[in-house]
Amino acid sequence: MMDTGVFTRHNYEVGFEWITRGFVACRSHYTLYFGFWALLQAALLFIGLRDRKHLLPWLSLVLVLNIWYIHFMNTIRQGVVECLFVALVPLIAERRFWPYAVCVLLASLIHRAALLLLPVYLLCYAPLRRVGKPWLAIGCLSVSVLIGLKPVWLEVFRPVFQLAQPLGFGDWYQENMADVLSGNFRWVTFGPARLMGLAAVVMVILLYPAVRKRFKEDKALPVFYLAMVIGECLHQALINTSFYFLRPTELLTICTMVMIAYSCSLLWQTRRRWQLAVLLALTITYVPIEILKASYTPTETNVQVLYYFFFSPI
Repeated sequence: MMDTGVFTRHNYEVGFEWITRGFVACRSHYTLYFGFWALLQAALLFIGLRDRKHLLPWLSLVLVLNIWYIHFMNTIRQGVVECLFVALVPLIAERRFWPYAVCVLLASLIHRAALLLLPVYLLCYAPLRRVGKPWLAIGCLSVSVLIGLKPVWLEVFRPVFQLAQPLGFGDWYQENMADVLSGNFRWVTFGPARLMGLAAVVMVILLYPAVRKRFKEDKALPVFYLAMVIGECLHQALINTSFYFLRPTELLTICTMVMIAYSCSLLWQTRRRWQLAVLLALTITYVPIEILKASYTPTETNVQVLYYFFFSPI
């Protein structure tokens, strides 16, 4: 944008475009631009958990050393919306719909996916006091993993997606949805990263009854937990489709990071050091492992540089 004066895409949201043009007008270095978005994402997380300061050290640790660091810097606009959702969960718990709706509508100026958060408000009407039975959550997660191996059940929703044609999104449907709905699935292997992620989610689920008992006055906790379970189940059920199907689930799986922080806080406060060490081993080794993989087994055609300083030559 700074070099040419135009975007490489024509369909950016107006809020994102205004902010970008503002940085371009100031001739800001791109580190300031990306630093602004990173600061905004972190600020929204910290604002959302400002009354739960015992979570912040663990949240910060998992944020930087798990997949979310890379995710937020690659999907910046949706990352802002996901972090905003963490800040809005207390409003869901308090059933304050109008402030919630206004924030969601404003966020849609950054990324239109924010509108998907409007129906998420209905979580406040779920039987949150009954939520928390580990066997039920693990059972749902297991079924999701199984049906996600080959999601042929998506064929049932073909008529819904085909509505894109009369609504004027026919090209988008042909490019992003038609191939998957025709059965051309990808295959995400059960490698160390995926297995460690699943193990961490299962551990958080098993710890939830103790977490709920420890922080029983926290009204937002059941909402975070239910959003995590729903998000993780949807993610596993759709994992072999494409990222266009997975993107909406990431609006909920951000709560996995929050629930990991709750679990770490419980284990630290109750001096269950070995369990804490296991949970941390499952959750804060992602980035170090990815760095090792990129360093020792690089590919010739697609080398991903995780850390690249602005003063390094390109």
